[in-house]
Amino acid sequence: MQHHNLKAPNMASNKDEEAMAIMEEDTMENEPEAFEIDHLEEKYDRDSQPMKKSRVFGVFLFVLVISFAFAMTLRNGTDRVPSLSSQNLDRFPEGEAEFGEFPPAMNEPGDVDDIDTHTSLKASLAQRMKPRNLLYNSTVDEEGKLQTTFPPKQFFHLHHMKTGGTSIDSFLHCAANRLSNQIGSAIPQTRLSECGYSSYQRCISGEDENCVSRVKKAATMSYCAPLAQANAFDWDNADAITTIRDPIDRVWSMYRFTTKSCYCCLSLQEVYERHASNTLREICPGTYSGVCLPQIHDHQSRNLLTTLDTEQMDSETKLNEAIHNLKYRFSVVGVTNELPTYVEMLGRVFPWLSEDGADFEGDDDIEQKKCVIEHKNSSPLNNRCGPSNTHLPLNDEPDSKTRQVILENNLLDMKVYQEALELFDLQKEVLGMD
Repeated sequence: MQHHNLKAPNMASNKDEEAMAIMEEDTMENEPEAFEIDHLEEKYDRDSQPMKKSRVFGVFLFVLVISFAFAMTLRNGTDRVPSLSSQNLDRFPEGEAEFGEFPPAMNEPGDVDDIDTHTSLKASLAQRMKPRNLLYNSTVDEEGKLQTTFPPKQFFHLHHMKTGGTSIDSFLHCAANRLSNQIGSAIPQTRLSECGYSSYQRCISGEDENCVSRVKKAATMSYCAPLAQANAFDWDNADAITTIRDPIDRVWSMYRFTTKSCYCCLSLQEVYERHASNTLREICPGTYSGVCLPQIHDHQSRNLLTTLDTEQMDSETKLNEAIHNLKYRFSVVGVTNELPTYVEMLGRVFPWLSEDGADFEGDDDIEQKKCVIEHKNSSPLNNRCGPSNTHLPLNDEPDSKTRQVILENNLLDMKVYQEALELFDLQKEVLGMD
């Protein structure tokens, strides 16, 4: 079997130059005032020569220390880029697939409001959104057969339930299978979701060794659980994508999807009220098992946290960490109401995710399967909440009172969503999609 190389698209270099110019301009604006050396020299001329030398040497050391501290500040001002190298993407000698290194962190989560600027974020995005494909190694064995392997933990989708994530997962699976067929070797794929709560718990506890092995060896993963647990599985250097949805729409969709299984056919307003008054468990204990209750309380911001133990975190700390990770951890962030544009972004950053797939040198005659986004996992036709388990019709959108109670219980998610909208527009700007 003949092996072909993936061709990475040639993005215009002026994007990189623009990004560097932005960083340089931002650096100049924050440069400290120069020392008044002339004034110091006049002072030293009035002193004796030995004292002058001593003081000049002291000033030299002082300037040196300040310069070093300023240089370290600039170094810490660059962005963390959790992505794979965009060079030599298609082939590495066995055991030498090179993953992109993390530049120093831009800022700590608590410093988002102070340091996070439009220009520095744009420069960070310009680097994170450089086009790149999956890495793989190809060698010929002693029998002359081509052997292809994929370095593990390259790419994952952080899936928040009812954000269009199932549609994205289906699209990603199509693209991975298409690439597997083109290369002639199956890409190791896996999924891990807390929706299957008991199996998820067995996996993260290490009890299910087969699950742990799959997560360890996979090159791509669909991941529906908190980001912190993905990091615990050492996926923190992988390229990651996620999709954010208006929390009111997302919670209402979740309620319509699991009206009986999670919420016992109660109105959503009553679910919130009974939970607040500690009377929900007695009539609907299932709400407190699995993920039913967390799904309607700031679920997206909770999934964006990288802190495993969140019990001692206050709301402000959680929000800062969630927004920080949203802006700097992901290669591409989508919003549910613009899925077609989001998919186009994915194809530009990851050519293997484009509708037609990445090109192979010398394979112009090969017809490639198209992968398109399709609506998946819609609300059931029969929610079994009507008489004799028939369907109880529910409106497509919640009424005003239900909207208000959803908002009151998802204030962090609403702020994350607002940040996601701004980030999405900035990504379009960086990719020239305005």
